[in-house]
Amino acid sequence: MTDIQRGRNGFVVTTEPRTGQRQTMCRTVVMATGDMDAPNRLDIPGEDLPHVSHYFCDVHDFFRQRLLIVGGRNSAAEAALRCWRAGADVTLSYRRAEFDERIVKHWILPDLQTQIELGTIGFLPRTVPVEITPDQVTLELLDDEGAPTSELVQAPADFVLLLTGYRHDMTLYERAGIELEGPERVPCYDPATMETNVPGLYLAGTAAAGERQERYTLFVENSHVHIGRIVQALTGRWPDKLGTIPARRYDLPTEAIQAN
Repeated sequence: MTDIQRGRNGFVVTTEPRTGQRQTMCRTVVMATGDMDAPNRLDIPGEDLPHVSHYFCDVHDFFRQRLLIVGGRNSAAEAALRCWRAGADVTLSYRRAEFDERIVKHWILPDLQTQIELGTIGFLPRTVPVEITPDQVTLELLDDEGAPTSELVQAPADFVLLLTGYRHDMTLYERAGIELEGPERVPCYDPATMETNVPGLYLAGTAAAGERQERYTLFVENSHVHIGRIVQALTGRWPDKLGTIPARRYDLPTEAIQAN
């Protein structure tokens, strides 16, 4: 368990590593917790079988195995390509007829579409899983409007990845006093500095997106700039580089350009 409490002279951060509970005093806290705490479950029979997962970990687990991936956004698209290149027999099930180019990253989508056209990655458009067994997945076909048709298809599978999105646990944010806004419960923060409504408490990465991104706009790739904004807010100067990436490669906010 992690807890953040603001005191008179700063923050008290409580953590529980394997060696026991620890408390750390600090003046500034940056929360970079990501947004993948809990998957969006499908609530179908077989979802909790041992060969089914909502998280993609190691491509080598699927070498020369029949892998069915459910989803059509970035996680599913990237996993399909990586697993196929690692030697898996990949099929992708997506509830829509085609991928949304506004959502899938522009350096991933053309590659995925090419492999589907070549037949190296199988594609089952307008399908949703309704049951998973140890050796196959039953999928229901949807019509052009996305409504179920009662027509079923069987997809053999040794492993199943249900990459259907995630929800972020906002409990820690609430305990820290951060205001959450709207149905997505987006943390209240200043986008120029990434500081929340709690002075000295900052956000970085997809943690700033809230409980759930209906249409994903924050990714790892476009969140590096958050660190630059935080560094500038704390030091008055934009960093020369962010990790190994020169800062000039970023679309810097006006105040950052002026500081450089």
